[in-house]
Amino acid sequence: MHLSNADLLAALLGVHAVDVSCLEAGWKALFGQAPYELEKTFGTLHAARLLAALEIGRRTLAAKEQRPRLSFPKDVFKFMRAELAGASQERMFVLALNARNTLLAKQCIATGYVDTCQVDLREMFALLFRVRASTFVLVHNHPSGDLRPSVADIALTKRMAYAGKLLGLPLLDHLILGDNGYVSMLTEGLLRHTSYLEAQCLKIR
Repeated sequence: MHLSNADLLAALLGVHAVDVSCLEAGWKALFGQAPYELEKTFGTLHAARLLAALEIGRRTLAAKEQRPRLSFPKDVFKFMRAELAGASQERMFVLALNARNTLLAKQCIATGYVDTCQVDLREMFALLFRVRASTFVLVHNHPSGDLRPSVADIALTKRMAYAGKLLGLPLLDHLILGDNGYVSMLTEGLLRHTSYLEAQCLKIR
């Protein structure tokens, strides 16, 4: 969208044109005015729109700053622990990460019974491509409290890793969570084709 500042302001206010003098000092100066000053210049309704736009901008910046960086298995455990604590069913989440291991998106991709859940690979990879992820981590819980990977867990991990490799989206890790601990498929040696170090130039610890 190639619009001038005046055109952007007019679109925001829902008018055909604005007095460009109000933008002479730039956006920062405009939004730095007190609400009553904006009301004097633009009127109550338009001032409210400007203040709403400013608040949206602030919240957008805050959301970016709050995105966690999940560089190690323990980071993933801390981030997902509350989400899965005390769950009576297995739930599988995919965490989409950028090249710096910063979270881009989190989504539950399967909910199952006490000891199993089915994952739709198409849904998962659609999300990863939509947010332009560089890599991803799988996380699911074992309501039984036994964190040992099942045969199905290992088979799913290998399937996901293979599919990700073909699509250029490496599976970084697959964690099984309990209320007080976790198991990392990577650190258990069940993901041999990659590592946090190889995929992200980070050291495991």
